[in-house]
Amino acid sequence: MTINSELTVWLTRPKHQGQGISQLLNDAGFQSIHQPAIEINAVAANSEHEKHVKQLMLQLDNFKHLIFISTNAVSHGMGQIENYWPQLPVDQHWYAIGRATAKALFEFGVSAKIPVDEQNSEQLLALPELVAASGEKVIIFSGVDGRQLLADELRRRGADVSIAQCYTRDLPVQQSPYWRDALQSEKINVLMAASTETAKNSLLMAAELGVEINSLPIIVPGDRAVAATLELGFSQVIKADDASDHAMMKALVSLGKQR
Repeated sequence: MTINSELTVWLTRPKHQGQGISQLLNDAGFQSIHQPAIEINAVAANSEHEKHVKQLMLQLDNFKHLIFISTNAVSHGMGQIENYWPQLPVDQHWYAIGRATAKALFEFGVSAKIPVDEQNSEQLLALPELVAASGEKVIIFSGVDGRQLLADELRRRGADVSIAQCYTRDLPVQQSPYWRDALQSEKINVLMAASTETAKNSLLMAAELGVEINSLPIIVPGDRAVAATLELGFSQVIKADDASDHAMMKALVSLGKQR
């Protein structure tokens, strides 16, 4: 059975994160349109979030564990760290939610621990160092209003947790005319969404054009995202193992073989 090359994928990743998977899509024979459904921005200057992050940076050497929940957390969080620490503090444990985030940290000279199996918060919490984090200080680098599972569970275990919310996730301001035309003419027939928030934003963006996309197949990472996307009203939700480019591609190839 061959891949259905007639599939046209709406790739919703942020603008600066779509190049790798776009190339994979093209190499595999899929058509793709990269129209971000989420925009990543640094927290506003002089906002309460920025002031809090700066306070945490001054105390960075007091934290035993440093957790980065995404590549965006690395780019914005490490930018803040480098403003205050030309040389990084020593004797700290660094963590990344998955391989892409670990790779981003490695580019800053940091070797980070990652989950052994699936790349998600639950698996990260299973790492021995975090299981035994009672009484130790933890800082989590994340976006504003991000998921609280890591912080809540680590606090339940007795850790002293601070959160450095160093970026925002917003609806994109710019929209591609090519994407608008393709969506309105029903040329797009599958979505890739790396998060529930991205899936929700795609619904809003399509609705602004008078287009319903609930019946289109959508690929999302993990069981939690599948359940949440079904709650949003999508009827054909395909699970990828995680949000990495290769896992999302694997799910798409499986879908293509079925059509």
